[in-house]
Amino acid sequence: MIATCELCGKSFETSQKRNLCEACSVAAEQRIYHPTHGVCCICGRTMPDARRGQKYCSQKCKRLSRSIINLRWHDKHPEYKPAPKIKKPKTRSFMAEVEDLGRKMGIGGYGQMMAMIKTRCQKSGLSVRSEFCHLKFVYEKEHGHD
Repeated sequence: MIATCELCGKSFETSQKRNLCEACSVAAEQRIYHPTHGVCCICGRTMPDARRGQKYCSQKCKRLSRSIINLRWHDKHPEYKPAPKIKKPKTRSFMAEVEDLGRKMGIGGYGQMMAMIKTRCQKSGLSVRSEFCHLKFVYEKEHGHD
């Protein structure tokens, strides 16, 4: 793959997604690990109004720095494989659950179901969510759901 260096503009051959040629990358890496106050660690520009501890002249240079550090780390640790991302199961909102149960029971939508749950709560002293869970459990048990 042919890429263009973001600092010097030269084209270079690479097998990975790299933003800098080898010469710019080595120079930038030296500046990253041995910073000089008032000099950008990536492009080497002087920053006359640099705050204390400021290493980069722009967000672009900061992004390039992170990519250099990450690439070097992964070069030194080839055995590292990131853990696979686990997708969370989609959860439905309480309103949707109440509405579905109301329709299944033939009571109506959300409003009618909540009205019934609230009157049952006043009699039983349970919370709305507890009463809903009880109704759902009883309905699924009667109708053979898992």
